Amino acid sequence: IGVMAGCQHTPTVVVEQAARTMYNDVGTNGQVLVPKRDMVIRRAEILTVAQSWPAEKAKAKGSDVLLMLLDETFATLAIGRLPRDEVPTTKHVWAGADFDRPVRMEAGRTYVLRVVEVSRGGAYGWNNYGFAEGNPYPGGGLTNRFSTKDVLDYAFRLLE
Repeated sequence: IGVMAGCQHTPTVVVEQAARTMYNDVGTNGQVLVPKRDMVIRRAEILTVAQSWPAEKAKAKGSDVLLMLLDETFATLAIGRLPRDEVPTTKHVWAGADFDRPVRMEAGRTYVLRVVEVSRGGAYGWNNYGFAEGNPYPGGGLTNRFSTKDVLDYAFRLLE
């Protein structure tokens, strides 16, 4: 798996698992994925929102997030940083980070997109993430079995 020198270009979504059936605070987990073609990934995005409780704490911040791309041995290939100030607070939208270096992914190989919360949210605040039950992304799954149903998949997308 090679790491390529970076260049400027317009990002294109090449892997998208946008299906979601629910949202919850399932941070610091990983999404296993197997690309169907060779690609160079420069950015990852997740469907997220910072939430708070009770309502009077509505300005509470969620967590800073690392988006890490790992290979099948769990070696880190690239890291993107999503600061908590960039986590949306009004509705679930795509939020993400550019990786510190582009990564060439090979078709048929297993990778993990790891979502790591690196700071606690503000008082009574946390991040919620979109995910779906029933394995809508074939060949992958959320590594934390939060649900009693089949399997879960993060709502995520990777950009070239």
